[in-house]
Amino acid sequence: MIIKDNQPLVKLTAVSSFKRRPKYASAKGLVTISDDFAQPLEDFKEYTAYFR
Repeated sequence: MIIKDNQPLVKLTAVSSFKRRPKYASAKGLVTISDDFAQPLEDFKEYTAYFR
């Protein structure tokens, strides 16, 4: 409570916390996927041969 001239001026209260929702597409342009993303890795070619 803030008082001036023995009169209450302002009452301070706690603000309830809330979770901010992320903005839609807020990471747009920050993440890129290479064209060969789905291609098998060289180190695993012998394993991926079983799944073709």
